[in-house]
Parts: sequence; structure tokens; C-alpha cells
Amino acid sequence: MEIVNRRPRKRGLSARDREVLEIEREFGASPEVWPRKAAEAHHRLGLTPNGYTLVLRGLVDDPQAHAAAPDVIDELRRLRDLKS
Repeated sequence: MEIVNRRPRKRGLSARDREVLEIEREFGASPEVWPRKAAEAHHRLGLTPNGYTLVLRGLVDDPQAHAAAPDVIDELRRLRDLKS
């Protein structure tokens, strides 16, 4: 059985969601920057690397996230699709 990360519908993105998108914008999606990006997520948000990844995965298919940061979400979707 496939586990799907479903986020409850809400109005607008949370401050945490917006900050995760900003971290992605600042650091990019290159695997080489993952350690620095994970450290920044922990510093700013108190997220573990796994927690950061879970939040990010939830945002990739969120229309509100795409509306807020289409460049970031489009790049994340492109990379996800390459792995499929």
C-alpha cells in the first residue's frame, strides 16, 4: 500500500511552509547543498532533516505553494519526475 502525505486543506500557507520555500529558493535543489540546507532548516525552524523533507514533499503538489513560489515548485516537480 502506498503512503500518501496528505495535508489538511487550509487557507494560505503557514509561516513554516513559506520559510521552507524560501530555504529552497536560497539554496536550490542540488544534492551538494543538502547538508547546509538541512542545517538552515534546523536553525530557522527547528526541523530535523526528515521533518524538512516531509514538509517539502507535502508542498510539491500544493496549489497554494505553487502560487506562492512557482519557480521553486516547478523545479522540485521537475526533479521528482526525473527520479520516477
